[in-house]
Amino acid sequence: MIVIFNMAALGQAIIIGIVVLLMYWTGLGDFFDRVSPFTQKVNSLIALYFIYWLIAATYRSGIKGKLFWIPTWILALVVLWFVGVMVHDGEAIPGFWNTMFQIFCFAYPIFLGVKMIRRQDAKFLAQFHYARTTLLNLNKTDDAYENNKASFWAGISHAFVWPTSNYRYAHSIYEKINGQQVTKHELNEHFALLAQTIESRVTRPENTVRIAEVRPRFEMAVRSGNYNFEDGSIKQMAKIIDSENQIWNKG
Repeated sequence: MIVIFNMAALGQAIIIGIVVLLMYWTGLGDFFDRVSPFTQKVNSLIALYFIYWLIAATYRSGIKGKLFWIPTWILALVVLWFVGVMVHDGEAIPGFWNTMFQIFCFAYPIFLGVKMIRRQDAKFLAQFHYARTTLLNLNKTDDAYENNKASFWAGISHAFVWPTSNYRYAHSIYEKINGQQVTKHELNEHFALLAQTIESRVTRPENTVRIAEVRPRFEMAVRSGNYNFEDGSIKQMAKIIDSENQIWNKG
């Protein structure tokens, strides 16, 4: 069986190994076993909580380990649940501390997920404003295409922006987390203008067909306020721009 993991997962394993060795060499592990009022089973469960915290903390700091393409903190949480519920057969950390540990382990992923979504959406917001400014500047110069076709299509690449998956598929969640930072109308208007800008400047026949299909969809979206993700219009735009850049920006 082939185990697939990235270098970040190896880095997390090394960090955990170093921490465990330090605890062993300094005697902290033995000290905890002596002063702990719990059974050996519960102590081992607390140790798993600690390892989970290390994995979550390293993932949060940027060491995003993955095993079989699954984030390591998710796998650690599954293992923690399995050991705590199945192996220990209900023998858990007593009372208040059990509640606190469980709240932390199940609330922290939610906190981590919200932070990750906010970070992705903030990046998308910055990219969208940059893309919109680039597109408006290209349209201010009437002869931008004739003067330098390679530069024009390079600019068009910068004017294209991929909305985040949160924005595309969970817009109501996006709005609750970020507010109305980029409205559907603004996004539709941007892609309608982008399609209008490149329509008469595509050179490949297949791109002429594509742009003739997607431009009316974007213009309809501006009027109706609907999305263009389901019918692949934005993907079609990406194909057009990539294809034209292959012609004019081969280097």
